[in-house]
Amino acid sequence: MSEIEIKAPTAFTIAGARAVAEREEKGVDVNIRDETGEMMLTTDESGALVQATATVLGKFSATYRKADQAVSDTMLRKRATDLTAELLENYELSKIAACVSGWNLRDGVKPIPCDKFNIITVLKAAPWIRRDLEAVMGDPGRFLA
Repeated sequence: MSEIEIKAPTAFTIAGARAVAEREEKGVDVNIRDETGEMMLTTDESGALVQATATVLGKFSATYRKADQAVSDTMLRKRATDLTAELLENYELSKIAACVSGWNLRDGVKPIPCDKFNIITVLKAAPWIRRDLEAVMGDPGRFLA
C-alpha cells in the first residue's frame, strides 16, 4: 500500500493574494499549436525557424480584471435588449486580447503586429489558439515559475 502525501494547508494573507495578481501580470510564454495540436513554427527576424509563442497574462491579473470590468460596464450601458451572441463573443475576445502582451506570429512571412485588432482577428480565424490561450490564462499554476 502506498502512502498518501498530505499537504499542510496554507494560511491566507492579503500579501499572498496580491502576489498572485502580480505574478499573473508579468505573463508567461505559451507555445502556439496548430489545429491538430502540433507545435507551430514561425521564423524570427533572421529567417531561422523558431517556436511560435504568445505571452499572456492571467485572469487574476489587474489587466484582465480591468478588461472584465470595462466589458461589464459596456454591457450594463447597452442593456440586455441590445446584446447578441456575436457581441458577447466580441466582448470575450476583447478580454483575451487585453491579456496578450506579445507574440511572434507571422501571416506567411509577414509579421502580425500584436495589437487588439490583430489579436481578435487571429483568435476568430483560429479558435484553437483562443482555446489554448484561455486555458493558460485560467490556470494560476502556470504563473508560479
